[in-house]
Amino acid sequence: RPNKGKNKMAKRKFTAGALFSGIGGLCLGFEQGGFKTSWASDHDDQVAQTYGLNFPKTKFVHEDIALINLDDLKPVDVLHAGLPCQSFSQAGNREGFNDPRGKLFDVMFDKIEEASWKPAVLVFENAPYLKVGDEGRWFEKVKLRIKKAGYWFNSQNAFTLSTNKDA
Repeated sequence: RPNKGKNKMAKRKFTAGALFSGIGGLCLGFEQGGFKTSWASDHDDQVAQTYGLNFPKTKFVHEDIALINLDDLKPVDVLHAGLPCQSFSQAGNREGFNDPRGKLFDVMFDKIEEASWKPAVLVFENAPYLKVGDEGRWFEKVKLRIKKAGYWFNSQNAFTLSTNKDA
């Protein structure tokens, strides 16, 4: 006989929101994993057009991160972001948080901390060199900011896909 009190969580579809969504690579991965993308944002005009073609049913916020108020968006279970990587890439300028694009990490975290709702999980994607750049200080800053915002963080869960041990 059916269990009427069956786990409600099993039927619940978890939601995700995307900052720095690009054309939706992370969104696609989360959707393939069973998440519903509630909204996504990016400021680039071509990205906005392409994202709309890839995800026509998803609300897209075509805006600079500095102008976004997360309280204007539907709360989500997971917030993921594909932060600009040029500042932290081994192939990039390696200016880290001194580069305007690198400073967007702090802008994003200010938005997360200011919001009246908090996602249960944060997922960030960037360049592998972020872990070792500036003698590990970039990664330490990221880790401390995540913990300061009240999130659990374990360095072992931050990994690179590089086969180079120094990357």
